[in-house]
Amino acid sequence: MISLMALNKKIYFAGIILVSLLAAGCQHKFLNSAVISVSALEFSEQIPKSFQVKSQKYFSVDSKKDGPIFSITKLTFKKKNFFGGPSARSQEIEVLGELQYSTRTVLEHRAQSVSASAQLPSNEASPQGEMVALTQLKGELEFLLLETLIMEYQLVEN
Repeated sequence: MISLMALNKKIYFAGIILVSLLAAGCQHKFLNSAVISVSALEFSEQIPKSFQVKSQKYFSVDSKKDGPIFSITKLTFKKKNFFGGPSARSQEIEVLGELQYSTRTVLEHRAQSVSASAQLPSNEASPQGEMVALTQLKGELEFLLLETLIMEYQLVEN
């Protein structure tokens, strides 16, 4: 005769397997598609060429397909210094990136924006090093903004 404790253990493991299968099934479509399929991809003149090149891997452009026209209109970065300590010196730098975009279909036109931020410690001893770190941080923020854009678009469309 099977003991009650062994039966509970089997039911427990079967429940874990069932829940994990259901959770994986619900997220399959979301995780499977990391590219937005559009009929046209447009950039305003303000968007740097480096960002346009980075964004090509996130969009599949097919002009024959009847999909939305995707326009990236504005990309801005704002720098904030946080001061503190006994002499009120800059302790940390935060860079906030904002990406404004719009989608046009036959039926509607939607304009939205996404934002991402990143922080790094301030380096007063080497201002040149701090400027190089800020440049690299902006490059990473461009990728974060594109990934946030993909997530936001898929959540709205699905």
